[in-house]
Amino acid sequence: HGSFKSIPNHPVDLICNFYWVNNEKVIQFNFRDITKRKKAEKALKQYTRHLEIINRANNAFNSTLDLEEVLELVLEQVRQMFAALSVSIWFMNPDSGELVCSQATGFKNDRIRGLQIFPGKGILGQVLESNNSQIVQDIQKDPHLNLLMGQKTGLDIQSLLVVPLCVKEKAIGVLVVGDVHMGRFHTTDLTLLESLAATASI
Repeated sequence: HGSFKSIPNHPVDLICNFYWVNNEKVIQFNFRDITKRKKAEKALKQYTRHLEIINRANNAFNSTLDLEEVLELVLEQVRQMFAALSVSIWFMNPDSGELVCSQATGFKNDRIRGLQIFPGKGILGQVLESNNSQIVQDIQKDPHLNLLMGQKTGLDIQSLLVVPLCVKEKAIGVLVVGDVHMGRFHTTDLTLLESLAATASI
């Protein structure tokens, strides 16, 4: 007879077979690679999590017509789900073209609200103008944004997710998730944030 057991933290199953040869008990061990299965399970869990997050965001959007209340609800949900230091939303001033932080949540959020970025400046300005999302693994590479976030807020933000908010294919602002660790975010995080940003824009 035989049995198998998954080995914690390793992508293999241990298969153990017992049988008799010339009245002597023989134990045979085999290892089965389950890397593909583990990857599939992880992908399914991640997909399910993404759906749950988007569903929660939709519920928040539909709970009130008050813009400020909606922004507070959604930004806080996003911050908790990404386990990030801060989340903020920036809208373009149609008169000056500047990006202005309209709402923020997380550590020292009161210092982020009201900050302004000149048109086209830094990564936030680039995302707005290009209408393309960006993952920033090291904020030090953007002196303009690093100076803005560091000196004016006192936040030790090292990495960012920046996604445009679009209405009728035109960017009207950006959604920003920031954290203290370099290389904190990945493409799966960006995909999730883009989905949330699309719903928020509507």
